[in-house]
Amino acid sequence: MKYSLPRGSFGGEYWHDCVYAMDSIDYTTIKPTSPGGHACGPDSSPSAGVTVGRFIENQNWRAPAGNPADPGVDPNIKPFSQHEYIFGTDWAITSKMGLEVRYARKRLDNAIDDMSIDDSVYYIGNPGPNTYADLLHRTLPAEAAVGGPGATGPACASCPPAPKAIRNYDGIESRLTYRGSKLFGQLTYTYSRLYGNYSGLTDTDVTDGNGGRHNANNNRSFDLPQMQYTTTGKVVDGPLGTDRPNVLTLNGYYPLRWLGMETTLGITQTVAQGSPKSTCFPVVDSTSACQFWGQRGTWANITRDPATGDLVLGSVDTNARMPLYTQTDVNLGHSFHVSKTNEAMKLGFELNVSNILNQRAILSYNPNPLAQGNEFLTTPSYQTFLTGYDPLAFANAEARIPPPNTPNRVLNSQYGLPWLFQGARTMRLAVRFTF
Repeated sequence: MKYSLPRGSFGGEYWHDCVYAMDSIDYTTIKPTSPGGHACGPDSSPSAGVTVGRFIENQNWRAPAGNPADPGVDPNIKPFSQHEYIFGTDWAITSKMGLEVRYARKRLDNAIDDMSIDDSVYYIGNPGPNTYADLLHRTLPAEAAVGGPGATGPACASCPPAPKAIRNYDGIESRLTYRGSKLFGQLTYTYSRLYGNYSGLTDTDVTDGNGGRHNANNNRSFDLPQMQYTTTGKVVDGPLGTDRPNVLTLNGYYPLRWLGMETTLGITQTVAQGSPKSTCFPVVDSTSACQFWGQRGTWANITRDPATGDLVLGSVDTNARMPLYTQTDVNLGHSFHVSKTNEAMKLGFELNVSNILNQRAILSYNPNPLAQGNEFLTTPSYQTFLTGYDPLAFANAEARIPPPNTPNRVLNSQYGLPWLFQGARTMRLAVRFTF
């Protein structure tokens, strides 16, 4: 199994920060020689070649894998696993027409991901309430280097346990197919449900990487305990980012043979229910580390009081969805024989047009209600973050922390505006020679 996780955690990617007191303001004199491509030395040593300023520390942001007292990898880690049940039936209505119905039930057993309590030192294991991965309930010696709350004991022994990675899929697919001598047509309808807190090897949460992260096994899902619970203190277990309960697809093609040549015209039409629309309140240190308001698929309509500057909650939309998604794709192919003695030799040209009508369905609205500069909550404790709180009350209170001239929270002007769109029209040309 190929992971991007070990590349970033076992030395393929180097993450050390060397800190110096800048005794000279002439930054051009800071010239590390970067032995082996690293700007910091190994272990706790300073950067080679840097003689300006007093060396303070070399911080390694990866938990040491070989430390028996605090291993960076769970010694009892289990491989990724899931179980599924699929059953269905086929019915030959006529010699040319058939109906297929399938039901699939898929459940995630164990995922592998990196985990942290403060977005600094990361641990690798199976997320869940097990002895290793339940980081808030055990001592983390590696945190002592950065003064972490778990340096001398559990960071929050009274907090609820770390939830396991959840990805539950149930889907019923029905497919009506017609296969004639020339015409082929297929009508497919899928009713499905995709829920949980873990979207898989590809993270589909738009807050991660401004539209989803493709780094297998080290997305943002478990980098902070707060991200595993909602603002109401519930385990995140709502519709995942690609959940579209109703999807209808029609596709067909027609081959036309003339003068020893063949021209094929195909079309695919997709109509799908919108994906979830969620408010995600940024916490701790990053807009990509956020807590869902209430649950996934819940949208909070937030405004700013012009008199007081406070953020004010209006209505809350549950089961919120993006607009309807539709797309039309067309393909055109033409082929002909190029040899009178070898019928297998053919030259073909093909044109594929994706989204030929250039539709621009909205795939996501900006989910972050806080503007940059003061864009995440910091004061709630682990206990508060994981058991439920009023995000706006904390946001408004934090805005008035001394000094008195600290500005009020500013509502993100892009909050609730379209953020991601359906891909624009794309055309691909192909030339094929078969023999």
